[in-house]
Amino acid sequence: GDEGDEADEGDEGDEGDEPADEGDEGNEGDEGDEGDEGNEGDEGDEGDEGDEGDETPVDNEGNEGNEGDEGDEGNEGDEGDEANEGDEGDEGNEGNEGDEGDEGDEGDEGDEGDEPADEGDEGDEGDEGDEGDEGDEGDEGNEGDEGDEGDETAVLTDDVATTAVDTPVTIDVLANDLLPTDTVNVFTQINGVDVPSGASVVLADGVTVTNGPDGLVVDGSTSTLSTLVQGTTGSTSFTYTVETAGVATTANVNVTFTGVVAPEAPITLTDIAATLPESAVRQARDESTSENNAGDALTVQVSGGNDTVDGIFANAYSLSFFVGQATTEGDNDLSIAPSIATDVFIADDDFVPETFRGDVGVGINGQSAVDNLDLINFIINQDFQSVDNGDGVGANFTDAEIQGAIHALTDGQDISSSLSADGIVVNGVGTNANAQEILDLALANGEGFQADPAAGDIVGVLLDPQGEKGVGSPIILALDLTDDGA
Repeated sequence: GDEGDEADEGDEGDEGDEPADEGDEGNEGDEGDEGDEGNEGDEGDEGDEGDEGDETPVDNEGNEGNEGDEGDEGNEGDEGDEANEGDEGDEGNEGNEGDEGDEGDEGDEGDEGDEPADEGDEGDEGDEGDEGDEGDEGDEGNEGDEGDEGDETAVLTDDVATTAVDTPVTIDVLANDLLPTDTVNVFTQINGVDVPSGASVVLADGVTVTNGPDGLVVDGSTSTLSTLVQGTTGSTSFTYTVETAGVATTANVNVTFTGVVAPEAPITLTDIAATLPESAVRQARDESTSENNAGDALTVQVSGGNDTVDGIFANAYSLSFFVGQATTEGDNDLSIAPSIATDVFIADDDFVPETFRGDVGVGINGQSAVDNLDLINFIINQDFQSVDNGDGVGANFTDAEIQGAIHALTDGQDISSSLSADGIVVNGVGTNANAQEILDLALANGEGFQADPAAGDIVGVLLDPQGEKGVGSPIILALDLTDDGA
C-alpha cells in the first residue's frame, strides 16, 4: 500500500478543489468521500499484524483509487463536478498520509485529513483507515523474531591461570563464556582433538589437559617445565572448542607455571672433593730435559682413579725440589715412566691430611708448603703462560718459570741456603728473574686465596705418593673443570 503513498503527488490536484468550491454542486463531490472508503483498504494494514503482508494487495486496490489522481487532470475541466468527485478522492489520498503514520505518531497528521473529511460524513469513514494504523501494531509482532536468539552461537572468552608446576589446576573455562540457554552446548575439543568427558590430551611440551567434571585439569608435573627452578616461570597454552547448535566456537587458555625445584647450591671445593677417588696411579715425564718441551715442567698421566682425575695433564707441578720426581726423560713415552700409587685430595689447607703436613719443606717466606698452598693455587689460576713476561721480546712466561716460583714456596729456604739466595731454580727454558716476578705477585696477592669452582677457577688436586717417602715428589694437578681436567 506504500505505493499508494506515491499517490500523494496527487495532492496537487487539491488545488483543483479551490475552483470546486465555486459551485455548490461540487458538494455532490462528497460522494467522492466514498473514495475514502478506499482508505478502508488501509484497514488491510491490520493484516500487518500477521506480518502476512500478503493481504496488502487489498491496499493495492486503494492504489487504484490513486489512479483517480489521473482524474486530477480532469480538474482542468472544472465544468465537471464529477471530476471534483475525483478531487475529493484525492482528499482520501491525504488519508494515505496516514500511512505515513505507520512510521510513527506522525500518522496523527493523517488525522488532519479528517478536516476536509468533515465536508462529507462519509469521509469520516476514512478514519477507519486509522484503524489500519493499528495494523501497524501488528508489525510489532516482528519482535517475535527475537525468538531467533535461540540460533545464536556461544561467545567464548579466553582464560588464564597460574599454578606451581607440580600442582594441577582445574579451570572452569565455560564460567566466563556466554552460552545460549535454549540449546545444547557441547564441549568438544582441546587443540582441535576430540576430548570426551574424562579423556586427556598431552600437549607438545608434555603438559596434560584432562576434560574433568568440574573443568579442564592442567598438569605440568611431568612436562618439560617440571624442572623449573624456584623463582622462575614457564607457560603453556592451548585452545578449547564448544559446539552450539552445530556451530563450533574456539577460545584460548594460557597457564603459567611457577618453579618448585630448589636451585642447586654453588659448586664448592667440598663438592669437588667428594668426586675425587681415594687413590690413583700417576706417571710423570720431566719436560725440562726435552728439546721439544723445554719450556714445560711436567706432563702427568693419571689412571686407576675415576673420570674426575684420569687423563693426561700438561699443567702439573712438583711440590718438592729435593725429592726425586720418579719421572722418565722428556723424550720418552709416558707409558715407560714409573707408576707411583698416590693418595688423592684437594690441594688446599682445609683438605690436606695431617700425614702430609710433616713431609714437606718450608718456603722462602718461612711458611710450610701446606701453608703456602693458597699462594700456589693463586699462581696456577693466573694462566701465566698466556701473559707476556715483559722482557720486550714478545714472549710469555714459561711453565719452567712457574715451577721455579712454586719450588720457592715449597723448599725456598733450603734452596736459598745451598743453591740460590732467592730460593729460585729454573730448570729448562726461562729465567730466574721471570720466576721471581711470578713469586712476587703471589706473595703480594695470593695470601688467603681459595679456588672457586663455581666461578670457573682452576682447582689444585694433590697426588701424594703412598708408602715410604722419597719414592717420588708430591705433584699438584691444575684441574680445569671447564675442560674435563685434561
